[in-house]
Amino acid sequence: MNKMHIRLPIYLTTALILTLTWLSHQPSDISIRQQETLMRVLEAFSIETQFGPLRDQIHVLVFIAIAGSAFIAFSQLMKSTGIKVWICTFALTLTVACADELHQEFVEGRGYQFKDLLHDGLGILIGSISAFLILTLMKKLITSSNS
Repeated sequence: MNKMHIRLPIYLTTALILTLTWLSHQPSDISIRQQETLMRVLEAFSIETQFGPLRDQIHVLVFIAIAGSAFIAFSQLMKSTGIKVWICTFALTLTVACADELHQEFVEGRGYQFKDLLHDGLGILIGSISAFLILTLMKKLITSSNS
């Protein structure tokens, strides 16, 4: 595997964390306008948000992406999908989630919300499990095609 294949998940994880930080830094009035714009876009494409408020769903989706890319990055660095990969993924993503909530305490009109951490945790769990299953399936497909 060349170095670009190993670096790509690291770059993606970093980009996602930086994007999350930038979005979290928006004051509440800007954040509300961004959510309203997103709702109009979703409605234009007839996409319904049926699983609770949009902002809660966004927390889950963002952390699915961060945890999934982090899991893949750690698994490539460690050449494994073992317990160390799971621990590193959870340590990184939970730290990001907690830091994100703490950071919002210092942003005008925003603040720490425990339920956001719960949504982040759900995203972390789904993203990690999804990445594990994808990597496991890919490994089985590769080994079966080589046999």
